[in-house]
Amino acid sequence: MNRSYMPMIDNGLFVLEYYLDKPYNQITINDLFDSINYFAEKIGHFIETKEFYRKVVYSTHMNSSFTQIPKGKSKETIIKEQFQELLENIGNDKECIYCSNKRVNINLNIDRKFMYGLVSQTFYNSSNNLQTVDVCPICAYLSMISILNIQKIGMPTLYISDSDDFMRSITKSNQTILDEQNNLDELFNIPSNLKSTKLIEIALLDISNIGYITQFCFQNSGQLIGEVERTIYKKDIELLKRLDNKGLLEEFMSFGLHDRLALGRSLVTDMVYCSSRLLKELEVFELKEEEKKIIEYAADTLIEIEDSNKLLKEIKLCNTQSKFNNFILNYSEKKALVKDVKHYDILTGYNWAKYRDYINMHILIQKNKEAV
Repeated sequence: MNRSYMPMIDNGLFVLEYYLDKPYNQITINDLFDSINYFAEKIGHFIETKEFYRKVVYSTHMNSSFTQIPKGKSKETIIKEQFQELLENIGNDKECIYCSNKRVNINLNIDRKFMYGLVSQTFYNSSNNLQTVDVCPICAYLSMISILNIQKIGMPTLYISDSDDFMRSITKSNQTILDEQNNLDELFNIPSNLKSTKLIEIALLDISNIGYITQFCFQNSGQLIGEVERTIYKKDIELLKRLDNKGLLEEFMSFGLHDRLALGRSLVTDMVYCSSRLLKELEVFELKEEEKKIIEYAADTLIEIEDSNKLLKEIKLCNTQSKFNNFILNYSEKKALVKDVKHYDILTGYNWAKYRDYINMHILIQKNKEAV
């Protein structure tokens, strides 16, 4: 087996690797058949005995064997039968859109009951459209056993990363909780407003060479279909670990900057006032050396020629690029705010809002120093 980098499929693959105790690239189709009984029993048991799973399957695999009410059969049996139906119908008609292997069976309907992102069987029937989606039974099977790696942070949540070590670590953590039969609701049913906080926590794991981590939150229930992704990259992880080592992470998170980082937004805003130590770290992270020098020169010059309180009030009113441009021009008549004309174009150009907020921060910090 190989990775697809699709959240549900890859999480299922790493769950499979964990329980087979076998590297995923050595797992065979025979191994998948051999795993059917184990996973049917395990997942069936959790759905029947754990409230977390009994509820979450209606948001992840609606209308699958996970949500069907057994009639004369055990939950384990109907799950096993669906797993068998999938793996016994591996085809060779087309290449799978996820794993690229020629295993699609055009006579087997694979829809959203197996994984998020596919249309429902109802849609096929009512539209007389194509009767199949080019997804293979193996990817559908892996997507179903990914339920064992699901957390719930407001919405069902999975993590995906380019790092195999990260995927193994998060899988081991989740399965250890399951194997110890802890209170799953407390551990997996996490408040929605902690999405970014949980992402930051796992980014600080002692794992090297991570290119990215994506937190994939989704809803796959009836008419409720949607997803929310937060992604942090290698540069972001390096910043977080640096802040943690320097004792600045708590301050960083207290301003909600971890939310802005996870959503790919500028970190400094006119609503944030941080310490000079944290500001220096943010500048190193967000600004090129030339940008940093331009901002520092403009801020220092403004502080030199005008009262800080007046400057802060005027900057607060610069809510458009033209207003900020006029602000810079007006003060440039008193004293040049840039060393080179081209720096003026940079300062008032595309990233004007970011530069405005950094100038604002420099003035705030200087004002605080003066008050001490």
